[in-house]
Amino acid sequence: MKTRIGYIPNEEEEEESLLTAKVDSEIEKLRKRRDERTLTYTDEENDIKHKIQIESSLKS
Repeated sequence: MKTRIGYIPNEEEEEESLLTAKVDSEIEKLRKRRDERTLTYTDEENDIKHKIQIESSLKS
C-alpha cells in the first residue's frame, strides 16, 4: 500500500510566490492606470486608429 505524502511547504518558494503575486498586482494596476490615460479614436472613413496619451500636472 502506498503512503500518501502531503505537501511540505518550502518557506523560500512560498515567499518568492508572495513577492511575485505582489509585483504582478502592481503591474496590473499600472496597466489599468495607463489605459485610463489613453484616449483612443478611430477614424472610420480612413480606417485609422489614433491613440493619444493624456498627461496631467495635478497632484493628488
